[in-house]
Amino acid sequence: MKIWFFASSHPLPRQSVAVRPGRMRVLAESLAARGHAVAFFSSNFHHGQKTHYQDWLPQHRGVRYHAVSSPGYRRHISARRIYEHRVVARRVAQQAMAMAAQDPKGAPDLIFCNWPTLDMAAAARRVAWALDAKLVIGVSDLWPDSFVSLAPARLRPMVGLYTRLLQPRTHRLLAAADAVSGLTGSYLAWAQRKAGGARAHDFVLPMTYEAPAAADRAAGDAKNAAMQDTDTKETGTKETGIKETGIKDIDLVYSGVAGNNFDRPWTRDFIAALLAAQPGLKIAFAGTGPAMDLLRTDFAGTPQVTFLGFLEPEALYDVLGRARLGLLGYQNIENFRLNLPNKVSEYAAFSLPMVNAIPGEIAAFIERFDCGINAVGQSGAQAAVQAAAFLADAPRRAQTAANARQGYETLFNPERNAAELERCLARIVAA
Repeated sequence: MKIWFFASSHPLPRQSVAVRPGRMRVLAESLAARGHAVAFFSSNFHHGQKTHYQDWLPQHRGVRYHAVSSPGYRRHISARRIYEHRVVARRVAQQAMAMAAQDPKGAPDLIFCNWPTLDMAAAARRVAWALDAKLVIGVSDLWPDSFVSLAPARLRPMVGLYTRLLQPRTHRLLAAADAVSGLTGSYLAWAQRKAGGARAHDFVLPMTYEAPAAADRAAGDAKNAAMQDTDTKETGTKETGIKETGIKDIDLVYSGVAGNNFDRPWTRDFIAALLAAQPGLKIAFAGTGPAMDLLRTDFAGTPQVTFLGFLEPEALYDVLGRARLGLLGYQNIENFRLNLPNKVSEYAAFSLPMVNAIPGEIAAFIERFDCGINAVGQSGAQAAVQAAAFLADAPRRAQTAANARQGYETLFNPERNAAELERCLARIVAA
């Protein structure tokens, strides 16, 4: 099959620095490895870092990459971001059509477009119709419904009005696709309601994460520890990269952006109570964001808590590989109740048990694989009691770590998900 991927502000492979591949890139490169002709369209803007880059690779792992110029933006919620989405989507559509005009035989059989954004989905629809290609929209965020819960309180009335105005367009775009997919069954059900009902070829495709070598080493350590019932902190062999962060052992880690969707008050209370119960614990935060800045203030002068800032991939992998418990600090909002986000798949790949405080898909995942602590409905202080007992129980930690990796292999493994995506897309193209 000839498959084109459309994704807004997706970090592309680069010449000068290592870039962690996001879900869409992992899927694209996995399909290329299976023999399909794959092209990937995005922009030269990194959403997480809010920076531009020019050194993206036009060819990588069998995929042809195309990055249009982006105006960029500085804040997650801003008029500038709305403008950027429209400009990038228009430029992607123009570039895709120009490429098809130059090589008509290379036109796609199918376009797989990530949702969000609405503008990129509209661009994918225009190109698919013009080139007589099938269109699949893969929902990885509940746009625009999530806007209100993620907006600052002072902006919510205005954002709520804007969200209501976008509903007719949301329905039209999802209904126009030949099929929709969702990261979870809950996400798929949301998309199908917006589309006016289920179609025969709709499907669930979980978050897909490519486990680096460091994660595989952690999985081996976890498996051995589970078999031997030993304390991995004392017997583990993960010594590579200590110079990267200066931290040898980490009891609790949070990695990622801590923005408007991060529950800082709960996290603050949880960590304070956890340190009161076990003052010798080592806690690390790897990432950036406004909530992270506030936590730095909350724990200024607390030597047990280290803020590492943004880490390049190898340094981050080192941190995840030597941690004992991963924190999922999401707010209890629909966008996360219905989702199994990237942090869950990354923690699971690193055999990292996780602590979670919200109901929904994450809680169901942890219960299904017995791979962490569900503190749903508990205060941060109450959850700290469970976490302290967990960290003190070496056999349980070892088994739960192995269970987390099993959860990764069952739901998030790229080979599994690429094979499933291949089957689903082939049925849609043949229909």
